[in-house]
Amino acid sequence: MSPNCQWASVPAVEALTIETQLSAPRDAVYRAWTDPSMLASWLCEDASGSARAGSVLELSWPSLGQNLQLHVEIAEPPHRLQVSARVAGTVQTQGIVLRDRGESTGVELYHQAPKEQHRGIANGWRLRLFVLEHFLRWGGERGIEVVAGTALGTETAVYDRLAEAARLHLGEPALQLMPDGLCGRITDGVIYVLRRFSLAAPSHLLAAQLMSWQDDDLKELRPTMESLIEHASTDAPSGAIH
Repeated sequence: MSPNCQWASVPAVEALTIETQLSAPRDAVYRAWTDPSMLASWLCEDASGSARAGSVLELSWPSLGQNLQLHVEIAEPPHRLQVSARVAGTVQTQGIVLRDRGESTGVELYHQAPKEQHRGIANGWRLRLFVLEHFLRWGGERGIEVVAGTALGTETAVYDRLAEAARLHLGEPALQLMPDGLCGRITDGVIYVLRRFSLAAPSHLLAAQLMSWQDDDLKELRPTMESLIEHASTDAPSGAIH
C-alpha cells in the first residue's frame, strides 16, 4: 500500500429495536407501511413507487426539502418488510415484523444505523408511531400544516423552550422525547408533532406539524403554531395565544 493512501472511515452500524402494539389488524398495518397513499398519511408528505421486493419506494417532505429512496429487500405481506437507504453516506437497513395479537398487531421495528444516531432515530420512530396509531384509528386522507423555523442554543435549551411553548399553548404533551421532539392531541381528531433537528452548531431546525384525518380546518390553528415556533426560536415564551 502506498504511504500516501488513506482509508475512509466508515461508521459501524448496529441495530436498534422498538416493539409496540397497534390497535388494528395485521393486514391494515402492513398496508400502512407499503401503500404509497397510506405512507403519505402518516410517515411522509408524499410517497411513490412500489413495495415489491427489488422495487423502490420514494418518500419526500417538500416542506423541509427532504427526500429518501428506500430499496425494498424483503416483502412478505402481511408479515415482514425490509428496506435499505443511503443516509449521509451510510447504508441503513430498517424493517418491521408483524404478529397477530388478538384484534391488535404486535410490531417489531428494527433499524440498523451508526450507534451515535440511535437516540435520535429511536425517538423519531416513536413520534411516527404515535402518528400511525391515530391514522389507523381515523383512516382516510390526512390534512397537514407544517411550520418550520431555526433556533440557537444547546440541544437541551432549545428543546426546553419548545416543550414549554407546547405546554403553554397546546396543553400537556402526550409523549416527550428529550431532546428530539414531543407530540400530543389538540382535539380528539387533531394531533401535533414538534421536532428539533441539529444543524451546524449552535443552530437547530424546528418543525411543527398539525395533522388531522377528519374535516378539521387546520389553517385556523396555523397562527398558533407559528407563534409557538417563533417563541421557541428565541426566548422562553410568555403569555398565552388566543
